[in-house]
Amino acid sequence: MKAVLLIGYGAPEKIEDIPDYYRIISGNRKVSPEVIHELVRRYMAIGSGSPVNRIFNEIKLKLQSQLPDEYQVFVGMKNWHPFIEKVVPHLKDYEEVIAIPLTPFYSRFHTERYFEKLNGLKVRKVVSWYRHLVKPWARLMDRCDKSVVVFTAHSLPEAADDPYEPQVRWLAEEIAKTLDIPRWYLAFQSKPMKAHGKWLGPDIHEVIPKLIETGERMITIVPIGFLHDSMEVLYDLDVELPMKFKDVKFCRVPTFNSDDMLIDVLKNLILEK
Repeated sequence: MKAVLLIGYGAPEKIEDIPDYYRIISGNRKVSPEVIHELVRRYMAIGSGSPVNRIFNEIKLKLQSQLPDEYQVFVGMKNWHPFIEKVVPHLKDYEEVIAIPLTPFYSRFHTERYFEKLNGLKVRKVVSWYRHLVKPWARLMDRCDKSVVVFTAHSLPEAADDPYEPQVRWLAEEIAKTLDIPRWYLAFQSKPMKAHGKWLGPDIHEVIPKLIETGERMITIVPIGFLHDSMEVLYDLDVELPMKFKDVKFCRVPTFNSDDMLIDVLKNLILEK
């Protein structure tokens, strides 16, 4: 038997989970009531808790149904239930363990932190699989105007030797070439509150005003840094952006969630030798 471990960052499922969740992601540091209040406000704006666990479970079930019987699919989260370290003991007796973070990009600041949680478990790591997503993203963009497009991904700390930014840029460029997009831009978003040091930019809140200055009033947002819905998509893009830039009509391209296109990509990555 072979095990497949789908890995994610994790997110609170209910409003009452938020204090514990933020304590975990902040390294057990004391969190101010103001920060908790702001997080609660944002989660309430998207309808209470995060949909991440539900989506992961949907992906797990669909992927399980598409794989040969010798494969068993598991889910592990870095910062919420089910925690990666709690899942690891259940994987030790499998002849092969295939670990796939549900982000197609690799970064020492992000992806590698997931693998550190595997506690020495011997695994086949599936990373940097962004090249498989050019055509799927192009298909998701069918319903949006393609005159002016902003591709966006989560910002991370700047580092000259980290492959994250070049990988994100490559995917944006290839999608733009595939669809012959005349004007496109790459932006980053969702820099954590009170983050220190230099982070990848330009921030999407810097890019949009410059487009407005040129007279643009219809902008398509493509969240290529996110395979599934999350706070960064449902609040930062769907609530905050239109609220801040009221004169712009945004068309936000949907994420994959448990779409069959994503399931097919994951299945092929697992079965390839």
